[in-house]
Amino acid sequence: MTSVEVQNEDQVTLGDILNEANNIWAEYKKSQINIRDHLSLDRYLEKIQKEHNKLYMAYPTVIRHMIQEGLYHPKAFKHYLARLAKHPWMSDDQRLDSYADYYIILFKTKNKRWNNTEIQSQWKNYRKILQKEHDEFINLYDKYKTKIEQQDKKYAKERKETRLEIFNALAVKNGIPKDQIEQIQNLVNNGTISDDYLESIIMQFQPTPQTEQKKDREISNDLLKTI
Repeated sequence: MTSVEVQNEDQVTLGDILNEANNIWAEYKKSQINIRDHLSLDRYLEKIQKEHNKLYMAYPTVIRHMIQEGLYHPKAFKHYLARLAKHPWMSDDQRLDSYADYYIILFKTKNKRWNNTEIQSQWKNYRKILQKEHDEFINLYDKYKTKIEQQDKKYAKERKETRLEIFNALAVKNGIPKDQIEQIQNLVNNGTISDDYLESIIMQFQPTPQTEQKKDREISNDLLKTI
């Protein structure tokens, strides 16, 4: 076994990673899932993602080719790991390049006949596919991120309005002068006073249950005396 190591927080060696991937591959072949049964393949992939989370997060393209396409070879993965150890990716573009590299390494390992022109063409085509998927994901992510941010702003506004209504009602009930109430409202609306601080002001109107506190204290003392 080669001494090359993939650097990570757990100092897991190349051999450790290969053994885990090989074990997943062996169990996958035993499952005999029909490669056209996409629902079962998705469920099996989800199972692997949970049971081998660190490996999947580090090498998702390897696991996806393995589970979703039934394509894996220990020699190809070993070659890919050694390549990564020397040339780790540092950006999204490099990451996608690396995924395309693995695709070609896997193809060359499993097919004895190939030429450089064919390999270059396959790499470029697969890299384009990866880029398209990546761009679609980013666009979808940005779309929903914007939607979530808009919803958060809406909810924040509604929370502020509700708190102001509660503050106004309690302040009037407790005889707070109108000019002071309006001053607090203006400070909240212009952002000088935060929602959390307004909440703390509201809580000051909460009556202190002095009678109940005294009763609780007496009961505690009685219990201590009887022990």
